[in-house]
Order: sequence, then structure tokens, then C-alpha cells
Amino acid sequence: MFVFVIAICDTKPSALFLNPRTPQLMTSVIQTDYLGLAFFSMLCCFWPLGIAAFYLSQKTNKASAQGDFQGANTASRQALWLSVLSIVFGIITYICAIAVLISYLSAKPP
Repeated sequence: MFVFVIAICDTKPSALFLNPRTPQLMTSVIQTDYLGLAFFSMLCCFWPLGIAAFYLSQKTNKASAQGDFQGANTASRQALWLSVLSIVFGIITYICAIAVLISYLSAKPP
């Protein structure tokens, strides 16, 4: 059995685990889930990558709750990168759509 304590530090909250069987203290940082960024990228940008980022942000919360901090860290980083990639693809798509629209509207009729 582990004793779980949350300590708020300067930058991020961290979790302290005290194993009663061994006299060692294990420390792990609670990962950010980037849920807001994933939700924004899902609704406003390139939605296929946004859905994957939203799923991974939820997976971060589940892994943290189960004590799998390495899995939470991995899912958190993947959610961040997929959200950023979704926003970049969304911006590129909007720019291309506007360029095509301007090209179409500025073309002279025959």
C-alpha cells in the first residue's frame, strides 16, 4: 500500500508516494492533460487529429489516476503534439481555402 500526498511546488504540483514496505520516497510530477487545447483543435482546426489529441488527453487523466505516471507523461506529450499539429494543419487548410476562393472570385469570365 502506498501513501499518496499532493504537494504544490513552484511550477507544477507533484505527487509524493511513501512505500511503507521500504523506507524510500518516490516523487512524480502530475502531468498536464492539455484538454482545453485538444478540445479547441478538435472543434476549430483539423478535426481528425483533434479527436486523437482529445482521446490522449483523457488517457492522461486516467493514467494519472491509476498511478501510471510514465504512461501519463507519454500521453500528455502526444496530446500536446497532436493538438499543435492539428492547429497547424487547420491554419494551412484555411489559408489554402481562402487562396482558392480569391483565385476563383478574381478570375475573369470568358
